[in-house]
Amino acid sequence: MASHQMKVIALSLLFLSLLFFTFLSNDPNYRVKAASEGWYEQNSGTQGQFMDIECVDNNIVWAAGCETDGTHPVIRRSIDGGLNWEDKVTANIKDWAFSLSPIDGDIAWMTCPNSFNKTFKTSDGGSTWEEKDNPFSAEVISAPAEEVVWAVRGSIHRTIDDGVSWDNFGKFPSGACYTDIYAINEYNAWSVGFIEDGAGGYYGFALTTTDGGDNWQIKTFESVYQLFGICAIDQNTAWAVGHQHPTGYAQDDTCVILKTVDGGSNWIDQSEEIPGTLKDIAAIDKDTAWAVGWVPKDGGSDGIILKTVDGGENWIVQKSDIPDFLNAVTAYDKDTAWVAGYSGTILKTTDGGWNQPRITEIYPSQDIQGSEVTIEGSGFHSPRGQSFVSFGSEASTEYLSWSDSQIKCKVPENLCGEYAVTVSSYGGISNPVNFDAVRELYFAEGCTREGFSEWLSIQNPSKEEIEISALYMMPNGITSQKSYLVPETSRISVNVNEAVGPGKDVSVKLWAAGDFYAERPMYFIYKEGIGGYSWADGHVAAGVSAPRKNWYFAEGCTRTGFEEWLCIQNPNDSEVRVGIDYISGGSYTAHKDYNAPANSRISVFVNGDMGPGQDVSSHVYCDLPIVVERPMYFEYHPTFNAGNWPGGHNVIGVDSPQKNWYFSEGCTRPGFETWLCIQNPNDNNANLTINYATNKGDIVKEYVVPANSRYTLNFNRELGQDLDIACLVLSDENIICERPMYFNYSGMGAPGWTGGTDVLGVPSPKTAWYFPEGYTGSGFHEWLCLNNASTNSAIVEITYNILGETPKTVTHNVPPGRYTVFVNNDAGADLQFSMEITSSEPITAERTMYFSYNGVWNGGHCSTGFYK
Repeated sequence: MASHQMKVIALSLLFLSLLFFTFLSNDPNYRVKAASEGWYEQNSGTQGQFMDIECVDNNIVWAAGCETDGTHPVIRRSIDGGLNWEDKVTANIKDWAFSLSPIDGDIAWMTCPNSFNKTFKTSDGGSTWEEKDNPFSAEVISAPAEEVVWAVRGSIHRTIDDGVSWDNFGKFPSGACYTDIYAINEYNAWSVGFIEDGAGGYYGFALTTTDGGDNWQIKTFESVYQLFGICAIDQNTAWAVGHQHPTGYAQDDTCVILKTVDGGSNWIDQSEEIPGTLKDIAAIDKDTAWAVGWVPKDGGSDGIILKTVDGGENWIVQKSDIPDFLNAVTAYDKDTAWVAGYSGTILKTTDGGWNQPRITEIYPSQDIQGSEVTIEGSGFHSPRGQSFVSFGSEASTEYLSWSDSQIKCKVPENLCGEYAVTVSSYGGISNPVNFDAVRELYFAEGCTREGFSEWLSIQNPSKEEIEISALYMMPNGITSQKSYLVPETSRISVNVNEAVGPGKDVSVKLWAAGDFYAERPMYFIYKEGIGGYSWADGHVAAGVSAPRKNWYFAEGCTRTGFEEWLCIQNPNDSEVRVGIDYISGGSYTAHKDYNAPANSRISVFVNGDMGPGQDVSSHVYCDLPIVVERPMYFEYHPTFNAGNWPGGHNVIGVDSPQKNWYFSEGCTRPGFETWLCIQNPNDNNANLTINYATNKGDIVKEYVVPANSRYTLNFNRELGQDLDIACLVLSDENIICERPMYFNYSGMGAPGWTGGTDVLGVPSPKTAWYFPEGYTGSGFHEWLCLNNASTNSAIVEITYNILGETPKTVTHNVPPGRYTVFVNNDAGADLQFSMEITSSEPITAERTMYFSYNGVWNGGHCSTGFYK
């Protein structure tokens, strides 16, 4: 094994070779910038290589290193916060300075690695340096008090008598190369380094003592770590930094951050998989710390500064474009810190290091809600952490990528009009840039065949009349375009059978320059006159704002008495190849491919794809964005009730799994059976906690959904009978949740209307909800199910935008939990209307309707509407 002296020489040669990458102006004034937000440069008066920097307070700072020749020392001190730096090299300092540890503005200790058996101390602010004998040739030192110094090189040693004598604690682990030491007092010290593994690699170690070096706790890391820096808060809490070689090649190094909160017994890996090396760390408290080092760039390296303000759960890149290697960081408080490195670099921050975010461009500057936009600028800080993009008052919840200079995110759903886009990050709020959100809504399903009656309910919440354009898409690329006027604060009903004629399978795209919402109710008797069928019911869907490349469905069934379809709308001008992956509740899975013609719609019979007897989830995907719905028709055989309940239900899918799903409706009263269908498309098990809010109290249960599977819960069995239920599903993996309900409805004197409803959950509560469909005419019972997710009562205002009449507003005081409104009483009888719901607290909402359509087709449907 090479001697430690040889390692020091090799390290010196490395420093000389890295000079090739220093390229800033030789004019020292070039390095001075006016103090501003974030990190700004200070004039150190040298182009040399700083190896260490340490502050005493917010004014006194010391820095040490070597000149550009790699041998002559550089020592600087500032007593005015870095505005001016004094040269503190004296004649007896002949070798490059590597480590220093100041006590105050006058007293400091320092090492020069090539000055063997010597350490240096000044007591007059660096005007003179006293040589102190050190038989162990200290390389890195830490002085917690004027006469107490801990040091490492080939071993660990300490003086408590101002360098008169030194304790030698030996060399451990065996073969250790020490790289840093941090002393809290004469009893408590921490050190890190690395050990050669005998095969050309290394593994890191960390050790600590709390009894003055008599005993040491050692932790080694066999994941090919090299640790270079350590900083401790107390005898329990410390961070260590370095790098690792995931491939064994230096160019592939990734930064390493480790933290302990139990005195070094266990270390938490907080690494952010950032390429490069971290050299030093400075911690203020258990939550706040900075780390510095370098990242590879264009054949060289740039300096990098990371910061955490949450104990290391998120390490945010504050700067990664410093054209120098950064070797050291020191911090006085949460706002004030300095970093130092090559080319004489010293940077300071007085505001926590955060550059204020700035947007330079957003493109496209006009698009539909739900579309992807790119935001260019600076100061966004990566990774994202708690940062977000706002479109007006609505924050985006879907981010495709986030870096310091570029963000890709999706426009929030249900936006329409001009919005000021801002980025909120650790540095504050950016300048606003305008974005124009265009409203489009899509429906993949639609049918005007015999036994089907299709409608479009279109809501205009604004105070101006709006013109809606509709493009109807039928098989084989046949299209038809219509336009409709919707009065202010009102709604209209469009009879699709009349718009496109009978005998059609049809999808539709709606668009307008103003704000609007639309739902598509359908009423039917499925396979009328065919033996074993004639299943009457209705279903409804709220339009989706944009086509997507992925669609997920948790529910699906090909058991006896169930027929499942996938309706696929291709709004593109070219044919697309559509793939479908099925996940069954059992062991059988399948994959199918279909071609969808341009500007058309196709129907897939899932029973034919999967075969009989399956509970099935599905994932539909393609290279171009499409829209997919899943209608199901059935004769349901109840488990807890008597008789057969024929009907049908339908949902438009969701384009991405989520961890949270809210449902406002659910019932286990006589004549109702409620289910929850869960799709876990991940390779890991999903651990679920479900909070059930019932009329008889809250219930919490936990479940495990196996990887790549479909899972089904029956509320009647899980929770018991006679309950009204809202629920929140919480998962540690991204999943999809649907809630089908089957019923024999006899409320409010109904004679027993059978059928089923199904909805996807919503990802979060909101304070504004819209429902375009609403009707309280003869044979229709409408209900509104609200779930107050807060702990405070909510003041909920329901505004009924009534066709041909003045809007009517009714106020409800909604306590925490589930709340039900019988809309026929609330709005009045014999009305066509839309609903606009506003709440003082975040809530979720569902609108359920039970009916006897034309006095013949009885059933029900349910919608989660739209939210802002």
